[in-house]
Amino acid sequence: MSRHESTFNLDGSISFTAEPSYSGTWSQPTADSLAFEHYDETGAIIAEFEGYGTSSTCWEGVTTFPGSPTWVSLYHVCVK
Repeated sequence: MSRHESTFNLDGSISFTAEPSYSGTWSQPTADSLAFEHYDETGAIIAEFEGYGTSSTCWEGVTTFPGSPTWVSLYHVCVK
């Protein structure tokens, strides 16, 4: 299991505490869903997440990694 801290900014961007050169975007397509993309320092998409609410502050879903079509990871995302 791995874990990292990020900030989902009100403008739809994501900031990463430990990797300031990385970035991301997020959205809530429906009231109970969350989607985001993470980008590396070149702007390439390195992870895509789509999940659904398990509570009012947590979502669970599948993350794919476009650079490696065989890598898939289950993510549990919660806000503080």
